[in-house]
Amino acid sequence: MKTIKITLLIILGVLILASCSPNANTNQMPADTSNNQAGASQPEEEKGEGLTPIKIKLGLFPYSSYAPLYYAIEEGYFAEQGIEIELIDFRKQSDAVVALASKQIDISGGVIDVGTLSAIGEGAGIKIVADKGVVDPNASCPYGAWMVRTDLLESGE
Repeated sequence: MKTIKITLLIILGVLILASCSPNANTNQMPADTSNNQAGASQPEEEKGEGLTPIKIKLGLFPYSSYAPLYYAIEEGYFAEQGIEIELIDFRKQSDAVVALASKQIDISGGVIDVGTLSAIGEGAGIKIVADKGVVDPNASCPYGAWMVRTDLLESGE
């Protein structure tokens, strides 16, 4: 069960990162799957069928950086993989840490703060397995940004 949760966390991280990636060559024609040999990809309507659904409780905060998760759920990416997501809203990081430690939720993408590190140090069973975003001034899809009027920036105010 622990391995499944870690695998799902990794999948969740990949989906978040993939949402900011530019599309690959969109002019490329799809591969011919008319032979439907063993190992060929399944039609869209068959994906996820026959899988035992895995239920994940995901703790979210009211920030725009969580938008890719809402899109992934709405587009059915998790359902295709047999993952059923239940969204749990939080307003404070400390509430999410308590919920993680008491196994009320399975995953959260909150910040790393003193309370979180303290809970990890005390053996609460919380692990940091991936980041949800990074601040990179050269990124095409930045995690966060500050907006300021040009005149204030240039004057140093």
